[in-house]
Amino acid sequence: MMPLTRMLTIGTAWLLAALLSGCTAAPEPSASQNGTPSPTATTTPTPTPTTPGSSTPTPSGTTPTSTSALSADQELALSQTRGFLAALDKLGARPASRFSQRVVTEALEPYAIGDIITTYLDGLRDYAEEGVHLAGTVHEVWADVAQPSRHDSVTSIEVTVCRDQRALRALDSKGNVVDKGFPDFLRYGFEMRGVDDAVFKVWRVTNLGESCDR
Repeated sequence: MMPLTRMLTIGTAWLLAALLSGCTAAPEPSASQNGTPSPTATTTPTPTPTTPGSSTPTPSGTTPTSTSALSADQELALSQTRGFLAALDKLGARPASRFSQRVVTEALEPYAIGDIITTYLDGLRDYAEEGVHLAGTVHEVWADVAQPSRHDSVTSIEVTVCRDQRALRALDSKGNVVDKGFPDFLRYGFEMRGVDDAVFKVWRVTNLGESCDR
């Protein structure tokens, strides 16, 4: 799997561009005595796509990724990654007038930990204040899952996903397209960390480029 490089930090004007066209970079976390990572600061990722003309997106299309050779932990990490993206799809599609901190937090908590949730919450709030929501279907082109690694009693798995987001649009409250400069394709890496209940959650998101070529 491609190394998680090109950690391009997006500033406060992150724009939610391409729903994760930004990246996050978290300092190495310290493990607590019970093996659960203590979430540390991340920088700035961005939310995900939706269905044209609807506030409720159709689940993003996926290209089957063979799981026959994956361990149970790898399958869980991949499933949690896709769940995180699906949650962002739905949140990004909500009309700005329906922005809710509680809804965002509850939607992301099953899939992410620490500052990742705060970062996306802030970004969605910025879009809501602009009166902008997302529309269009984003398709997964491929996904790769690395072998688990263990450090300080914490298991982590890196998942790389590349998406075709050529149909992605940002719309204002009147349905007019707002140019946010979304790239046609976006490849990003997720560092998934094991937590107490044996569930993997998003710890860090990294921008890996704007091409799905392998």
